[in-house]
Amino acid sequence: MVRPTLSRPLLVSALCTLALGASIEADAAEAGYEMISYLDVPGGAALAAGDYPRAIEVSSRIARTGHIERRLAATTNLCVAYTVTRHLEEAAAACERAVTLAKHVDRRFSSGAARSDFETAKAMTNRGVLKVVSGDAAGAAKDLRAAAAMRHRSGAAVRNLERFEGSASERLAAADASD
Repeated sequence: MVRPTLSRPLLVSALCTLALGASIEADAAEAGYEMISYLDVPGGAALAAGDYPRAIEVSSRIARTGHIERRLAATTNLCVAYTVTRHLEEAAAACERAVTLAKHVDRRFSSGAARSDFETAKAMTNRGVLKVVSGDAAGAAKDLRAAAAMRHRSGAAVRNLERFEGSASERLAAADASD
């Protein structure tokens, strides 16, 4: 079975690096995590341009109606926009919904033993970044490791896991050195 393309994914690493680096006081290491967004849906261009209020407004409308693939893309964009703007409660709801929708989309396009995890890996990558930003280290580790282990993972999943595990071990080493 040929898998239709949902929409062209856009890695918004520069966007997240800039926004997270500017708004997170606790740990500069959080800057540089990559989140995956979709450019080819309404609201995607606003997100890529850094117009988060507009991206949230447009994506909120799209996320409620239409085809499941389109709702997934809009919900994913909401997850990213809310995370970048530090609206963490809204981000958590959008990221959870994106994971749920992604699993449905992946099941829909799976055939037999060739189970797809393409969309789920992207959604879990984004939810893992949200958990890093929220301070949920255990949840972040679980999501980032799961996303990086998936067969159809993105490069962002692997890079985020490496960044997370590197920064976690650096913090542990620093704590041990100060004892």
